Amino acid sequence: IYEVINEKKINEEEVTREADTIDTSGHKVILAGFGRLGTDIGRFLISAGIKPVIIDNDVANVEVLRKFGFKVYYGDITRQDLLNAAGAEDAELLIITMSDIELVTRIVEIAKKHYPHLKIITNAPDRYEQYKLMDLGVEKIRRENFGSALSLGEDALNVLGFDPYQSYRMMRIFGKMDDDMIIELHQKHHESEESYISTYQKHMEDLEEVMAIDMDLNVDEIDKTWTENNPN
Repeated sequence: IYEVINEKKINEEEVTREADTIDTSGHKVILAGFGRLGTDIGRFLISAGIKPVIIDNDVANVEVLRKFGFKVYYGDITRQDLLNAAGAEDAELLIITMSDIELVTRIVEIAKKHYPHLKIITNAPDRYEQYKLMDLGVEKIRRENFGSALSLGEDALNVLGFDPYQSYRMMRIFGKMDDDMIIELHQKHHESEESYISTYQKHMEDLEEVMAIDMDLNVDEIDKTWTENNPN
C-alpha cells in the first residue's frame, strides 16, 4: 500500500479540505492515525470482526487507502470537536498510532479531560516518552520496534541452534519481565538518575538469572523426554 502512497504527489498549494462527516454507528473503537502501524492494527482488528472508526490527518493516506477498500475519514483528531464527532462519548477504546509524540500527547490530554471513560492505548518511540504517557494515565503503551526486537531475538537464537520452543519461551519471559520492569523504572525516573540506573542494572541482572534458570530447566525437560522416548 505505502509504495502507492509514496508515489502519489500532493500539491503543496492544495487547499486544506474540511474534515469528513463521520459515521460512528455501531463502533466502539476509534483508531487515530492510519500510517504503517495503524494500517496493520486496523487490518488485524477488522479481520477479528472489530470495525474501528479510522481517522487520519494525511490527505494522501486517506485517498489511497480508500482505493484499497478501507473506510478512512480525513480530519484532525487533535481537535476535541472532531474527537467528539468520531463517537468518543460512546466509544470504549481509543487507539493512537501517530508517530508525532506531541500530537499523541495532545490527543491523550483532550481524551482524558473530556472522555475519562475512554480507555487509551498507544505507541511510544522510547522509554522516556513512554514514561510521559504513563504520567497522563494511558492504559497500555507499546514501545516502537520492541515487538520486532523480540521477534528478531527469537530468530537469532534459532539460527544459533537453540531449541525453537526454548527460544520462544525466552522471548516471552524477556517481554513479560520488561513489562514488569517498566513500572518500577517509571517511578525511579522521577527520583534521580543514580536510582534509575541502579534499578535498571538490577533488573538486567535478575533477567539474566531468570533466563539462565529457565534455559537449564528446558534442557533438562528436553533430555528427559528424549530419554523416555529412547530407553536404549
